Amino acid sequence: MIREAQPRRRGFTLVELLTVISIIILLLAMLAPAYGKIQRQIKTQASQAVIGQLDLACRQYRGDFGDFPPSQAAGYTMQGSQLMALFLTGYGPDTGSDGTPSGLLNVDDGVDGPGFRVEARGKIYGPYGDVDKLRAQVKYYDPGNGLSVTCPRFFVDAFNNPILYYRFNPSSGYSAANNASGPGFGPATVDSYARGYVPGGSYLRKDFLLISCGADVQWCPTTTQVGASDDVTNLFPNK
Repeated sequence: MIREAQPRRRGFTLVELLTVISIIILLLAMLAPAYGKIQRQIKTQASQAVIGQLDLACRQYRGDFGDFPPSQAAGYTMQGSQLMALFLTGYGPDTGSDGTPSGLLNVDDGVDGPGFRVEARGKIYGPYGDVDKLRAQVKYYDPGNGLSVTCPRFFVDAFNNPILYYRFNPSSGYSAANNASGPGFGPATVDSYARGYVPGGSYLRKDFLLISCGADVQWCPTTTQVGASDDVTNLFPNK
């Protein structure tokens, strides 16, 4: 019995393999910018959702106490972002510092962890809007002095940037009179930022402002560029 010779299987040559690899690398290089853009869009939407959650939490807080959380406390150097986190979450670690609405930040609120009491053995308030589940940090990079600063906890967006908080005052706007300065973005800049598209225009919000610097880690430099900036704020809830 004579067996027919089986055809010899031919493998890829080195040149063909290199060609295929080169094509794959080229396709990945072409897709990388689009992938990066999609990732930024996803994180921007996630950041907007966090700011929306904080916006709602501030309103829930006002429902209990008649006003939004303070953005400045006499005798304390905490910034608005830190005070917002303290008051909305109500962390009272029983170590001499808490967030009671009376402004007494140096007394024990009698509650371990999230939530706080205004009166001994009274109702436990907070945390509002489930903000205790949001990501928070205790260190940020301040571009103003080029240093990393450790401070009380503050909320961060999906890009890991601090979310700043400023209160509005009918007589002084978003000024230092009723706000502590944020990292690299002081109240004077915020006052201009929160106006309309021309300097001296009407304020876009007259209650409070939440803002993070977005993917480029740069604050919007001028009022006229607010709409085109990638900063994530509660100025434009539907942006």
